[in-house]
Amino acid sequence: MRPLTAKQQRFIDEYPVDLNATQAARRAGYSPKTAFVIGYENLKKDLGGGPRCLDSLMGGISSDSVGFFLVKHQAASANG
Repeated sequence: MRPLTAKQQRFIDEYPVDLNATQAARRAGYSPKTAFVIGYENLKKDLGGGPRCLDSLMGGISSDSVGFFLVKHQAASANG
């Protein structure tokens, strides 16, 4: 397994900020034109020889907490 590039490591650090792969890729230094594709690819890659990036990043988040967040976000969007 190849070592992570600086941008891949930065992506891993940035993704939990807002769980937005495109924005994390931009903040990691990828081109805004390709950030959508690179973000998706980074989530699908097996980064660092461990579990896939997405699985690793989401490891401590339960489906209940995601559901609560989505309901809360939807209610906030509907109100304003």
